[in-house]
Amino acid sequence: MRVEKPAEIFIGKPCPKGHTLRLVRSRKCAVCKRASNNTDTVKEARRKWAREHPEVGRKAARKSTRKSNGASNPTSESGHGQYCAICGLLLDESTRDFNAPAYDHDHTTGVFRGWLCKRHNLGLSYFEDNPKLLRKAADYLEAFQLRQTASVCQVPGAGMGPAGSDNENKDGLATHLKS
Repeated sequence: MRVEKPAEIFIGKPCPKGHTLRLVRSRKCAVCKRASNNTDTVKEARRKWAREHPEVGRKAARKSTRKSNGASNPTSESGHGQYCAICGLLLDESTRDFNAPAYDHDHTTGVFRGWLCKRHNLGLSYFEDNPKLLRKAADYLEAFQLRQTASVCQVPGAGMGPAGSDNENKDGLATHLKS
């Protein structure tokens, strides 16, 4: 007894181009499917679409990279947003300003480090992801703040003496204010 194979094509609802022949397994239009097997035509059509919709391609590439590096969405599964790992700011996906979430990753390995606000992600990039440079920048800022505090705290005749006296170090900071 011979078992008949089901037909691979049937007549069904017309596709957007008006063809009524359908493939049984995929339910796709048989005529369009055969035409799409022409790889050069398909590749050119995809390239044209990508040129016309660059934002979709960039978004898909970013999503793919994030997923492959183990990053979750900036909005967690519970529906609550993520916070910047540096300043604690609530990240907002619907904006493009500094509240926008930024995917922070190691530029040499590509490994996801966490979500930051756009401002702090840019800041890290300006310091070339170099902790030593960031520490130097912090030291610089702290030294400036100490100088400002020292100049505000100086009261004429309060025993600080003129510049270059025993009460100041080589940076011009009052030694009793420096911790």
